[in-house]
Amino acid sequence: DVIDQNSKNEFRRRSRLPYFTTEEIKEIKGSSDFFGLNHYSSYIASKRKIFTNTKVMIPPICETDLMVELRRDPSWNTSKENSYNVPTGLRGVLNFIKNNYNNPPVFITENGFADDGRLDDYDRIDYYQGFLSELLKSIYEDKCNVMGYTIWSLIDDFEWAHGYTKKLGITYVDFKGSKLLRIPKLSTFYFRKLLELRSLPDINPIFLKPKKSLNAYIIRTK
Repeated sequence: DVIDQNSKNEFRRRSRLPYFTTEEIKEIKGSSDFFGLNHYSSYIASKRKIFTNTKVMIPPICETDLMVELRRDPSWNTSKENSYNVPTGLRGVLNFIKNNYNNPPVFITENGFADDGRLDDYDRIDYYQGFLSELLKSIYEDKCNVMGYTIWSLIDDFEWAHGYTKKLGITYVDFKGSKLLRIPKLSTFYFRKLLELRSLPDINPIFLKPKKSLNAYIIRTK
């Protein structure tokens, strides 16, 4: 009903969501193999006003469809690229899925942190250490049915509206150079250590951010 009303407010001839027949609903119910979850960060949500004035154009954004206002807690750790480090949010989402959808198999398809492309990406390591710790709690303490986990991303890439300006990779890519030079960031070695140990590594002292960062960047050569 909310999407229908919002679609009318957007002057659409029909709803943005398709309608399903009773037979189609019966056919697709319970037919999924797993729950694919993209998770990067969290928001604080509050109730949003529902607009019914069709003379006012309301842009189709998720906050409108969800009937919420979204904001961030200023105390949350963040990067200049507005990546907020809120690891407890992942555990909350996984428990929500477990409690509301009969604990289906969950594959975390994307989880990552954006920064300015530095090689000494201590903030990214801190992000993954926190999120993986909460993930393990979700699995072993809360019994959430998580079947897989994928970081985003192995290399710096083209990030939709942000283009090449937003860096999420654990490997640096020189997109301005003719050879597309690739250099592992510090987070690459963090994950290598994790895979060697098959458990979360101690981030002290190698992976712990020093009081004065080295601010390592790539100087491009032809």
